[in-house]
Amino acid sequence: MRKLLNLLLKPIKLLLRGIKALLHIFAKLLIPILVWMLLTLLVAEYVLKPQAPRLPPPPRAPTQQEVLETLRTRAPMKIQLMYLLLVKASGHQRDLNGVYVIPDPRWNAFVTNRNEIYFLSGMLAEIKNDHEIAYILAHEISHVMLGHTRKDRVPEDSRFSEFHSDMMALVLMQKAGFDPCKASGLWARMAKRSGSQIVTSSHPDPVQRAHYTKLPQCEAKK
Repeated sequence: MRKLLNLLLKPIKLLLRGIKALLHIFAKLLIPILVWMLLTLLVAEYVLKPQAPRLPPPPRAPTQQEVLETLRTRAPMKIQLMYLLLVKASGHQRDLNGVYVIPDPRWNAFVTNRNEIYFLSGMLAEIKNDHEIAYILAHEISHVMLGHTRKDRVPEDSRFSEFHSDMMALVLMQKAGFDPCKASGLWARMAKRSGSQIVTSSHPDPVQRAHYTKLPQCEAKK
């Protein structure tokens, strides 16, 4: 019985041995074939395939600060000295970062959030005396003193901010030794200018400013 069983199993064993041998041979052949196929695909993808040209990134628009730094020049020495007097009187020497002039025919001056003061050349051309320059400088310095240039400040009406700075500027320029009465004609002249020449969209009306910045002692001097 055992001999009969062995006789029947022998072909099966031989078949299994043959399959095992074929699998061994196939495995030896399959690995190089797979490697060759992978290399072929890589060459076709990254060597033979035409690459699209790499376009340069689009030009970045300049920031406001970069534009200002391109256009600006240092203010004249006399204005620099007046600026230093007012800054010292303000007590904010560490906060303020210079005064500059930009070529622009309009009447305006402003302070940036980097606490740099800018005059438009059109305003400087119409200034009548040093006290008017001192008032404009004091106004912009007052914005810094009141925290209007801070990025984290609570938003408020811009006209109210200008009014607040107008009033503090009168105090500051007196403290620095300038006469607010000799600057009182500034807003009256601005009121006569056309709207296209004066930047007033976010500022109080020049007529109102001429009225509320005129101190009682200025009338007495007349």
